[in-house]
Amino acid sequence: MKYMNKSMMLVASGMLALASCTEYSDYNSAPEDSNPLANKTLMENISENEQLKDFAAIINKAGCSEILNTSRVFTLWAPADGTYDATPYLNMDSASVMDKFIKQHLAEYSYQVVGEVNSRVATMNLKHHDFTNTSFDDAEIKAVNIPASNGIMHILDGVSEYHPNLYEYLDIVEGCDSFASYIHQYDIYTIDKEKSVIGPMVNGQQTYKDTVWTKTNSAMRTILHADLENEDSTYTLLIPTDDAWKKAKEQMSTSYNFITDFNYLDLSKLSVLISSMTSKSLIPNMGNSDKKVDIDPVFLKDSLMNTNILRNLVYSNTDDRNKPILSGEVAEKDTLFSTSYNKVTSIQNFIDITKGDVAEMSNGYVRHLSDKGEYPLGYYPWESYEPILKYYNPGRVYGTTDGVEKGKNVQVLQKKVTDEMWGEEFNDGKLDFLKIWLLPKSSSYLTYFGTDPTMISNVAFVEMDFYLKGAKATKYRVYVVTVPESLNDPEQVDKKALRTFAFSSHTSEGESTMGFYNKTTADNPFSNTMFKTDNGLVEYTDEDNAKIRAIEFDIDVPICYSNTDASPVLFIQSYATGRQNQWKNFDRNLRIAGVFCVPYSALDYVKTLKYTK
Repeated sequence: MKYMNKSMMLVASGMLALASCTEYSDYNSAPEDSNPLANKTLMENISENEQLKDFAAIINKAGCSEILNTSRVFTLWAPADGTYDATPYLNMDSASVMDKFIKQHLAEYSYQVVGEVNSRVATMNLKHHDFTNTSFDDAEIKAVNIPASNGIMHILDGVSEYHPNLYEYLDIVEGCDSFASYIHQYDIYTIDKEKSVIGPMVNGQQTYKDTVWTKTNSAMRTILHADLENEDSTYTLLIPTDDAWKKAKEQMSTSYNFITDFNYLDLSKLSVLISSMTSKSLIPNMGNSDKKVDIDPVFLKDSLMNTNILRNLVYSNTDDRNKPILSGEVAEKDTLFSTSYNKVTSIQNFIDITKGDVAEMSNGYVRHLSDKGEYPLGYYPWESYEPILKYYNPGRVYGTTDGVEKGKNVQVLQKKVTDEMWGEEFNDGKLDFLKIWLLPKSSSYLTYFGTDPTMISNVAFVEMDFYLKGAKATKYRVYVVTVPESLNDPEQVDKKALRTFAFSSHTSEGESTMGFYNKTTADNPFSNTMFKTDNGLVEYTDEDNAKIRAIEFDIDVPICYSNTDASPVLFIQSYATGRQNQWKNFDRNLRIAGVFCVPYSALDYVKTLKYTK
């Protein structure tokens, strides 16, 4: 891994500037020497050196002998005959041998071996090389500081091996056409006006006799967030084989089940309690958005699938957190950070499904990902296309007889959360992941959203409604975490709690539906067996309600809402029964610390997250 763990500092800037030798400082001038070789050009010295006959032949094949006879100052690292096979270079076309061999060993400016040398040199093909007192890249230097009238020459025992950069590699990689063609469709070609030869004006437009084009790629900038052709950067690139690309899209396809042209619920237009609704009257008659969801489902699905494939494929080798993908040595809690700012823990998967050897490029390494294993691209669904969804603020709070929406009311527990505050469902450690999400390491104080006590003074019912933004077409385990009032007010008497849940979504045909409620129809697709009752009711005694509780149930979302204005909605209602003078015996306020939707693919994973405070 000679390109890693090295200084990336250039010895000098402006490597490609054209100038005569008289314009350089002493450092960038050919050395004065009594040696007769110093009076001859680099090309003349090469031609007369018995160790460099093959090298001279390759130069003549490329038709570039004149450049080594000019007055410009160069440093040449010339491979000695017999230390490499010259045949492949003699068989290359002139452009290839010029870029991959001659310019690979030739740099502008004078780089002498004087004192301690430990440099990073950019040669004329813009590749970067390690240069020390004894070596150039991995080739040993046999002779140093051979003078010429236009530079300096060092003779190598071997060659500096040419490597394409990661972006150039996409032009030659085999079996990965799906990935390469997707990236190349974002290539942008523009005229380099400074390097092009200006021609006449035609119809008011500037033309060029000799046009030089530059190429950029918007996908690298906007999706990968990595400049794969930058020779002064270093990355590890994961390239899916065509089979892996196909299998990955097949695997995530159902999660992106988009439909179009349907009405969705706008909570700002909903002016009644959920208890007054039925599944047939919910969206068709009230709460409709002013506009329908209008998307191109085929295009959006394909675009998002491709983006989710790409976002975990590039890792900066200068980020210490990404060392495991370089070394292949993976510890249990190692986490990679992609250039798209995504955390990835499936490092061993990448290693296990790597096809063939890790390939070295001039600015990093390539792993080819096969379609073997449970996950065709290595990374887990919940770290890519089926993320865990977390919601802390409701989209609507309802609790007055006239249906007036109230403002947000964020509260914080006034004392640290301790073990005895958690409900019995937290005892076995299987819900420790909720503690981690609710209590970041920087805080032990629980923040939650509560309804205003004044909202329930004259009404039995209050309600919080949560937009489940970004929901995919998949099955979720939902956790609603509630907080008792007595934790903030020790003098508060714990009260019995009654809460019901309803869930608004759409069928795969776009028909509005509602589940978890006792007025739903018999064919309701969201009936939930995780509740003790079939109407979404959760009941806590005074003692039960004195703890932080996690109410748990499943929802099955038929369509994808990601990247649209629409979303399914979870309704949470707290109420009291009996006559009004008995309402005081119920905890009618709602205090929700968070609503968490865990895709079924991630259930086993989250249960391994342990609370470590």
